[in-house]
Amino acid sequence: GYCCWAFGNFCLGNADVCKLMMSQGFEASTVKVLCSDSPFALEWAAYSLNFYIKTVPERITHIFSPNVIKELSIKFNSHKENVPNICWCLFVLSTNKDLCNWLVNYGVVGSALQILYEMAEKNNMDIMVFTALIRLITNCVAIIQTLSVEICYKVDVFVPIIKFSLKSPNIHNEIMQLLANIINGAMSQPITGENVLEDSNLKRQLEPILKQTFASMFLSHKPDFQFNTQS
Repeated sequence: GYCCWAFGNFCLGNADVCKLMMSQGFEASTVKVLCSDSPFALEWAAYSLNFYIKTVPERITHIFSPNVIKELSIKFNSHKENVPNICWCLFVLSTNKDLCNWLVNYGVVGSALQILYEMAEKNNMDIMVFTALIRLITNCVAIIQTLSVEICYKVDVFVPIIKFSLKSPNIHNEIMQLLANIINGAMSQPITGENVLEDSNLKRQLEPILKQTFASMFLSHKPDFQFNTQS
């Protein structure tokens, strides 16, 4: 575990170091650790690979085959909590269109929604995990527009997440981007002849929450105008 942590720090932002590590079998070795049963080892392997693929993004599809993503998804679905580095690793994978499809197929988005919902229900936000999963879902919704419709019809899960997340100013931008992607996707996917947002009651439930949030944001950033009355 600690070796993976060290390797992650070595490779961040240094492509030459990444190439050297690749020549020494870093990718295959770290993937083996990533597929282990130890949550501790999983976390640090994800940490290391996260920094590695940020530095050499062209290696992402070479490392994360469908089988590796399936295994990582199983680990994520099993552990769920206390795995921020796995969450961030999954977020980085969601930036790739092909890998994003696998994340959806293997149930990662569904599990991410459930984790966010459980945090909302417990009123206990792990900001690292929460932010990573919101960004993951945002990317997947942008790539797979039909996913927007599925989320719209999970009102009982999605609305509590939005209500809870709007309490934290630190992630307002992420939430607004997620909502924008979901609304854009849902508007282009009519299912019952009606607008999905109306049909799913999502608009009716979110509208008052968003109005209240925007009002409080405006009041908290109210400009202090000063006028010079001297001629």
